[in-house]
Amino acid sequence: MTSEEEIIRLRMRVTELEKEKEKDKRKLSILSEKNATLKEDVKVLSCAVRSGEEKLRLSLFIRFGRSSEKYRIIFNVSEELLRKAEEGSLSEEEKNTLAKAKDALEQTGGKDAKPGEKGTRNRNPESRVRGNGCGRQTFDPSYPRERQEFMLADKCPKCGTGLVDIDSPDVHEHIDILRNSLNIIQQAKHKGYCPCCGETHDENGTRKRDIQTASAPQRFIPGGLAGDSLIAASLVDKFFYGLSVTRIAKRFCNLGVDLSEQNFANWHMRAGSELKPVAEAIKGFILSQDAINGDESRLQVLDEKGRADNLDSWLWVICSATPGKPAAYFQYDPSRSSDVFKGIVGDYAGYLQADCYVGYQTKKQDYQYTLALCNAHLRRKFIDAQKAGAYPEDSPGHITLDRIITTIGKIYSIDKTHRTRWLDDKKISEQEFIRIRKEESLPQYEKLSKWVRGRYDLHRQDEFIMEGMGYYLNSEILFRSYLDCANLNPDNNRSERIIRAFSTVRMNSLFAGCPEGAHTLATMETIIQTANLWDLDLYGYVTYLLREVTKLRSLKANSVDYSQFLPWNLTPKLREEMDVHSISIKKKKSV
Repeated sequence: MTSEEEIIRLRMRVTELEKEKEKDKRKLSILSEKNATLKEDVKVLSCAVRSGEEKLRLSLFIRFGRSSEKYRIIFNVSEELLRKAEEGSLSEEEKNTLAKAKDALEQTGGKDAKPGEKGTRNRNPESRVRGNGCGRQTFDPSYPRERQEFMLADKCPKCGTGLVDIDSPDVHEHIDILRNSLNIIQQAKHKGYCPCCGETHDENGTRKRDIQTASAPQRFIPGGLAGDSLIAASLVDKFFYGLSVTRIAKRFCNLGVDLSEQNFANWHMRAGSELKPVAEAIKGFILSQDAINGDESRLQVLDEKGRADNLDSWLWVICSATPGKPAAYFQYDPSRSSDVFKGIVGDYAGYLQADCYVGYQTKKQDYQYTLALCNAHLRRKFIDAQKAGAYPEDSPGHITLDRIITTIGKIYSIDKTHRTRWLDDKKISEQEFIRIRKEESLPQYEKLSKWVRGRYDLHRQDEFIMEGMGYYLNSEILFRSYLDCANLNPDNNRSERIIRAFSTVRMNSLFAGCPEGAHTLATMETIIQTANLWDLDLYGYVTYLLREVTKLRSLKANSVDYSQFLPWNLTPKLREEMDVHSISIKKKKSV
């Protein structure tokens, strides 16, 4: 082969190699792009896995963990560390971390419990009143007693000598309950005539008499099977204790009276319709107060026109925030729209405290009230982040959350301290309370804002912490609006407690059978929950209302002042009759 041919062959080989090189470059470029894509996918999936682990940890803690916010050390123990503990492969440092967490969970006995020492319950609280013998508690001495005397035998069973009573008996008190009693009342309305003007004779001499019948008090269900007290008892059982009409019918059947479920349902619907003006009077009272609380809760209602049965409807609630004047008003509506809440509050111009739901904030409704947001919802965001994150003690996440939660706790402490001085001790006036609370709370809010903004960029990968920070920064000023109103606390727990009381009824009843039933539910919850806030005998109060509205049936609704039937407007005699006479050792606080 000549040199020229060799050169040509080499040039061809170089060309082939350059082509292979270009192919390899293209392959490398494609693989590089795939590698970058995979790295991005790994990053995204890692974030998703981390977020999923946090959500799983939070859900497990909510389901199985302690509800108290005091013991937060256990939040910092990771699942990996717990798995290593099961395998027995812990280092000394990891063993110490677990030991601290266990100590924190064991110290449930209060502030005086020592580290590593299991706390005990205080068995001698100040509220306990000692009785006779063995340190047992005694009951209210004004409550009637049935005394049972157990006498000694006449003679000693051993020697036959007569025994001498030393007049120092051991007294033990206990409570017992007798089977409920029902009364069947026969109303015998006598008949008669007047011999002077009530007797006439026709042309044939036949005597005719104008018979008069004695009148009897009207009942809520004229001519029905049930008296007013029985209907009132069934209403309280259903709308306060959460019994279904099936269980109520069974309860009365056990007492010897067979009343159908349909009877009770019909009576309840009629009561809800006729007592609606009383509920509206409660609403009017609440909207006359300087400050109110608002909330809403889900309710399933069947047979709503144009809606599937599995869709959520809503029960809205507002309650009075005035100390010593509690009241709650419920209203049912299929919608959670702000139009519904606007229809409830109208042009109310006081303070409204609620959560961050947009229905309370939207400007299109042109609300007249001043909105204050709930700090408990804010604190709950960071508590959830702490439960979900399992941050080590010295990590940025642990430090951030601990500082934020501690600051919110100081804000609560300030309100509690000075509210006691104002309402209980009467040492400061309402205006002084507002001034002092505001002076001490605003610096804490400023610290909270600086801390959240200063640590914001540090936690961009921490989903739950970012959620809490965003929740605060989006409505920063509204969280401190309550400081200008003495009647408002830092949180909206007043209305949430009312919702919680209703949740028992919702849980046991599952759903309302029709929209009319949901309206009845709202009316009766309004009346019964308000009466409960005033510590009235619920059975007696509902019976009283049924009897009063029965007397008003012949009058026009707009001619009656239904506010006269509300708990705070009852006459002193009626108020005394309807007070709950408890035999508890704890004295009831006056409303």
